[in-house]
Amino acid sequence: MPGRPLSFEVNCADHCNLDCWGCDHGSPLAPEGYLDIDGYTKDLERLSVLFHGKVGEVRLCGGEPLLNPRMDEIVENTRRSFPRGKITIITNGILLGKQSREFWESVTRNRATISVTVYPGMEDHFKKISEVGASYGAMVKPLYRENKESYFMPFDTTGRQNAKLSSYSCFQAYNCATLYNGRMFPCSIAPCSRFFSSYFNVPLEVTDKDSIDIHTATAREILSFVTQPIPFCRYCAVGERKWGIPWSRSKRDISEWTTTQ
Repeated sequence: MPGRPLSFEVNCADHCNLDCWGCDHGSPLAPEGYLDIDGYTKDLERLSVLFHGKVGEVRLCGGEPLLNPRMDEIVENTRRSFPRGKITIITNGILLGKQSREFWESVTRNRATISVTVYPGMEDHFKKISEVGASYGAMVKPLYRENKESYFMPFDTTGRQNAKLSSYSCFQAYNCATLYNGRMFPCSIAPCSRFFSSYFNVPLEVTDKDSIDIHTATAREILSFVTQPIPFCRYCAVGERKWGIPWSRSKRDISEWTTTQ
């Protein structure tokens, strides 16, 4: 099989309890929604067969994944399908102090890492939850070296961008393959764009050409697909992206997600 081992992420919850300005997963715009665990388990089993139980990393994301009351089960099922490789829960950490013993024991038993995005003013909270995790033998670490900032990753709603150039210039390309309903996308932006489209009634076309069916594809085909541009890349105004914006909460204004209105 070509290249490095498969790594991918999956959204355990679509919505979030800490709406970030310009969230690239569109969580401030998403209705309450949770991962279909039965479907996810079938997808895991298929990928496990294709990749012989080997994975680089599975990232359990959101929205805020800890809003999902079945996170311990999600972690268990993920490790069952992939006995080796990293499992990382990416969370804002707000709900970690309220997690059950079953959750913490599942994290520890299945050698999962909890990666916490530390937001401004939450440094003491991170220290406390790190101590809670340590009491269970769980690894809790910060996602970034510095506190969270906001960033601007706008859509070109006209779809006039050069898809190949957008893909080749995008940090998500080849790094954020996303599993959603039995299909693998090369990035998280395309499958999450449905929240932007629905909330603002601005259709961004996502077709079967933007993902690959893991239940009919081979391992080689999946690995090849997630390294290629997709038609949806024409909506990503990569050249307009901005970083280092002071973190703030979303006002759910379309200007947070696009330069074309």
